[in-house]
Amino acid sequence: MGETLWILGAFWIISGIAGLRGHQNIKNEFKNRPWTLEYKKACGRCWLVLGIPCLVWGIICRVMEVSGSRRVTCLV
Repeated sequence: MGETLWILGAFWIISGIAGLRGHQNIKNEFKNRPWTLEYKKACGRCWLVLGIPCLVWGIICRVMEVSGSRRVTCLV
C-alpha cells in the first residue's frame, strides 16, 4: 500500500506540474478558448493538492512502519 501511494503521489505531482506549465491534453473543440489556460492551471493545482498528501502519507507510513490495515484506517 505504501508503494502504491508513492507511485500515485509522484504521478499526480508530475501531472500537476505539467498542468501548471500548460501541458495537458485538451479536446480540439476546447482549444484556443479564453478560459483554456486558466482551466489547465486549475487542473494542475488540483493534481498537486491530491498528490502531495499521498506522497507525504507514503513517507510517513514508511518511516513509522505502519501496518497495512492501520494505513487504510488512518487514510480513510
